[in-house]
Amino acid sequence: MKQLIRAGIAYSCIIAGVTIAPVVFAKGEYQCDNTGRVMYGDACEPAPKAKMPAHQPLSTTSAPSPEAAKLAKQYDAEAARDSAAKRKADAAWLKQHDAEKARQAAIDKGLAEHRIVKGMTPEQVRSVLNQPDRIEDQGGLKERWVYNEAGHHRHVVTFKDGVVASDSERASKHK
Repeated sequence: MKQLIRAGIAYSCIIAGVTIAPVVFAKGEYQCDNTGRVMYGDACEPAPKAKMPAHQPLSTTSAPSPEAAKLAKQYDAEAARDSAAKRKADAAWLKQHDAEKARQAAIDKGLAEHRIVKGMTPEQVRSVLNQPDRIEDQGGLKERWVYNEAGHHRHVVTFKDGVVASDSERASKHK
């Protein structure tokens, strides 16, 4: 900060981002502290800028050895293969992610419309159709839930690996 006293009025300012703390001795005389350097005079001068090192030109070397060129080619080929494999894996993940989002959107829509959709969990089916009248274990991870609706319709939901694999609704054979 620079203080200037003229006719008994004090002014403050910052010069070039360097804080300067002057001490006033008399009108028009200054003592400035520029980064540890005390200066006396008619005005405070900003601290000197640090000198930048001179630009050093890049050193020139001889051509790389054949072994180094071969290693560089091998590295470039490996980097290209790795990059292609990463792009392929990213594309596969994105495709799977988009399919999962679409499946979840279909399930959400089915829940809102009280319909059964492939991929629903048993809890979601219960929320749409309530508890089944009969559960048939088909061995392994397969299961069929049978709903008899007012004796006229039969609704069958088949689960595989814990999610709906198929859903069918048909008229009952027995009236």
